[in-house]
Amino acid sequence: MEVRILGAHQSDAIDQHFTTIVVDATLAIDAGSISSALTREEQLRVRDILLTHQHWDHVKDLAGFGFNLMGAGATAAIYCTDQVQQVIRTTLLNSQYWIDFFAGPNPNHPVFVPRRVEPGIEIAVGAYRVVPIPVNHSVPTLGYQLTDPSGHKLYYTGDNGPGCGEFWSAAQPDVLITECTFSNVEADVAAQHGHLCPIFLQESLEVYRARQGYIPRVILVHVNPLHEERIQLEVDEVARRLHAAIEIGRENMLLTV
Repeated sequence: MEVRILGAHQSDAIDQHFTTIVVDATLAIDAGSISSALTREEQLRVRDILLTHQHWDHVKDLAGFGFNLMGAGATAAIYCTDQVQQVIRTTLLNSQYWIDFFAGPNPNHPVFVPRRVEPGIEIAVGAYRVVPIPVNHSVPTLGYQLTDPSGHKLYYTGDNGPGCGEFWSAAQPDVLITECTFSNVEADVAAQHGHLCPIFLQESLEVYRARQGYIPRVILVHVNPLHEERIQLEVDEVARRLHAAIEIGRENMLLTV
């Protein structure tokens, strides 16, 4: 798998984007920057999107992405829970505000084709086997483990908070992409909002290693840029303590899984 991180931050600026990951140019996980960080031609190659949850920074570019697909006469399958679809359709894609691409503009040929996902139920998405894994965030959230035809595995957790190692233990990835939103100084804020800081990351990886016997390569996204320098120092210390490969992701970062 070739994995491209379009957005690695809890921020939207000219050089930083909300979290979105694209696999082999055709499958996206989350849609925080799927239109703002891709050319129109690249957007038209994306056929499937897995949504972790309904928060703005993970879905906001569905509005622009759908518009570009509509103009090209193209469609995309949107994989999410019924709750996530309902929230998106009543807010971001409310017909009084924008266009409900799940229903139109042609009701017989909508731009977004809904595909329901349920926790723990494996599905086929293109060439991949995908397992939705629930995690602990401030709203119901699903991470996804993808397995390609060669058996390589990527697990993106979505947003999750302290204690998430128990949830991660349902996966056995070669590469783990998770979040680290705050520094340890903001640990109370991280816990309150269901996010990680480096000390919570360490605790979760220790639990994962106890369950699975190893720590995969770890890439961190959803980093708040206001705390990034401190987060980097603290993450480096976690990597040293655990003898693990942990790095902070960046925009347009390419990984081979």
